[in-house]
Amino acid sequence: MSGLSCSGLVHPVTGEPLGVAPSSDSKSNPTAALDVNAHLVAMSGAATWTRLRTALWASSAGDQALAVGPMLWNGNGFEAPRNNIDGVALASAARTVTTQSADQINHNARGLHVVIDVTAVAGLPSLVFTVQGRDVLSGKYYPILASAAITTVSTVILRVFPGLTAVANLVANDILSRTWRLHVAPGTADSVTYSVGYALVN
Repeated sequence: MSGLSCSGLVHPVTGEPLGVAPSSDSKSNPTAALDVNAHLVAMSGAATWTRLRTALWASSAGDQALAVGPMLWNGNGFEAPRNNIDGVALASAARTVTTQSADQINHNARGLHVVIDVTAVAGLPSLVFTVQGRDVLSGKYYPILASAAITTVSTVILRVFPGLTAVANLVANDILSRTWRLHVAPGTADSVTYSVGYALVN
């Protein structure tokens, strides 16, 4: 049995004729199921029809499902909301000078955990780590939370989240700005090996 076509009907995006794929049944009235080739389409922001994309299920690399969910407006466009996200602000390295991470984008998290891991020191170092927000208009950075001076091999956690009980140099009762970074200010020129990881928390 050959494929069946829907005479005169075409796909609004691709222009392909609509139809069904042939089954393994050779009878004129098939008893086996027919696979229907079809696409879901939606009107885009440019007032044109576009094919809806699919996202892979995490539990099965071979199966696909239509990705449908809320979108958030960021001032310039829509973006998907994020879950809690882990990241690396500064990879482990020996440093002697003032250092900043790249600007980090906070999509919809309210707070942040920062893990400062100092693994080696030389001499008598002193480092202050500061979580900084950035003003979109001036481009200037401002402090959200600064650590106490770190002078020895240690692991220090900084926490920023609304509603937490503030603790000097460790915990800020505050929200995290959309654009933020880590600033590291050394008090001496002595070498310190450290890394900075983070977790954005909704």
